[in-house]
Amino acid sequence: MRVKIGQMIMTSMDGTVEITPLTQQAIVEYGVGGVVLFEKNISAPLGEPNPQAKRQLAERHSKMQQLASKYPLFISIDHEGGLVNRLKAPYDFPPAISAHQLAEYHSQDSTRKWARGYAKTLKEIGVNLNYAPTVDMIIDPRNTISARGRCFSGNADSVALQAQWWIEEFGKERVLSAPKHFPGHGSSLVDSHNGLTDVTNTWNQRELIPYKKLIDNGFSEMIMVGHLFNERIDKNYPASLSKKTIDGMLRKELGFEGVIITDALNMAAITQNYKYEDAIVLGVNSGADILMIVLGDNVSVGETVEIIEKALRDGRIAPKTIDQAFARIVRLKERLSIFRTPLYTVK
Repeated sequence: MRVKIGQMIMTSMDGTVEITPLTQQAIVEYGVGGVVLFEKNISAPLGEPNPQAKRQLAERHSKMQQLASKYPLFISIDHEGGLVNRLKAPYDFPPAISAHQLAEYHSQDSTRKWARGYAKTLKEIGVNLNYAPTVDMIIDPRNTISARGRCFSGNADSVALQAQWWIEEFGKERVLSAPKHFPGHGSSLVDSHNGLTDVTNTWNQRELIPYKKLIDNGFSEMIMVGHLFNERIDKNYPASLSKKTIDGMLRKELGFEGVIITDALNMAAITQNYKYEDAIVLGVNSGADILMIVLGDNVSVGETVEIIEKALRDGRIAPKTIDQAFARIVRLKERLSIFRTPLYTVK
């Protein structure tokens, strides 16, 4: 059970281009399922020119995979292009334009070319999971996500098509995609990094269309759920902690069979409204397979594991819930490591 719980945790790294004792402990002792990289983990010193970054990262990630147990690590990043781009020019990485810029070209060839380039870049440094594409729609131009160019467009069919091209090209390079932020962040006027994001009065059913089209076309890799409160879906919990949203809407209504990951559970939208222990238990019971935690503010991998183990002992989490999540994670990791299985095919 400890192995299964470890695989359900996606943690951040401390340090820069070295594997620190804390990161090694997370991988070896707790068997975390993966790590998420931020810009601070890309180069030292941060922001300074570093033409050795690619080599350093490739070597680090190879060593991390060697430290992992039976199951390969998800080594993940937010590489959307545009403003959300950890792999910048000073570190000798190629340019990456935003999703909105891609959509403005109205060209399948262009989108595929850029997406394939992004995937090759990630593959070169040993990253195998990208939290992209953003399939939020431009509902309100004042939205903090669409205003930064992170959304393709306000047309659901166009968003779905652009995302499909993107995901297919990433699949060719053996890099997984995790579209986000389910069930749709495009109408919000509050950034969930800063506080509760209530979309009850602004969310539109058509924001589900990109997800439905991808799923209907065979997409079964990973989807990230956002910290979005929508009283019309769940009167009590935001999407990332909501069984009605994750198990009910995403699993049962839309038929998604892949891995579901939460956005970071120690973002302000969660920490301002829930105790950390409660958020972890709610996240597991919602049907999320992987919980993302960013280290800091007294949050640790060990504490997270202990919370889940305690909840199992006292009956707040059923062992079956852990087993189901673990099975989905392992299936996806088998597709990542056994190269005979295509990552994405259109029916």
